[in-house]
Amino acid sequence: MPEIPKPKYKPPSWDLKVRAILNLPTSQGAMWPVDRIAKAIAKDYPPDRKAWDIAFHLCDWNREAAFLVAVALRPNDFTAREIREAVMACLIHIPNHVAAAATLGQWPMKDIFRVGAKIDQETDEQKVRRRGRKAR
Repeated sequence: MPEIPKPKYKPPSWDLKVRAILNLPTSQGAMWPVDRIAKAIAKDYPPDRKAWDIAFHLCDWNREAAFLVAVALRPNDFTAREIREAVMACLIHIPNHVAAAATLGQWPMKDIFRVGAKIDQETDEQKVRRRGRKAR
């Protein structure tokens, strides 16, 4: 039976602009310093896996971090739509990784800005089920 080809990933337009502005390579691997960071912090966070997990959570949102740098350097290069899409990507992707890295590093999250921030332990699936029950 012939193999069905997987659709190629098409990065959002804001990501392509970020890579051009910052002169970044197009492959994710080139922006992946997890092992280097893990090695640098391994003495502070044994066993090695804990250091690697911290490094992973600090690196996995590198595309969004690059957007923040690029838009700070050249805000007029982005359309309002690209900025909205990238901001949404930041809000969805960054907080949980930062919370995980901070917790693993024994720096738990606190609401220092007093905006009512809290960690929601309920999964999205649980929310859907709960809301479905209320709607009936």
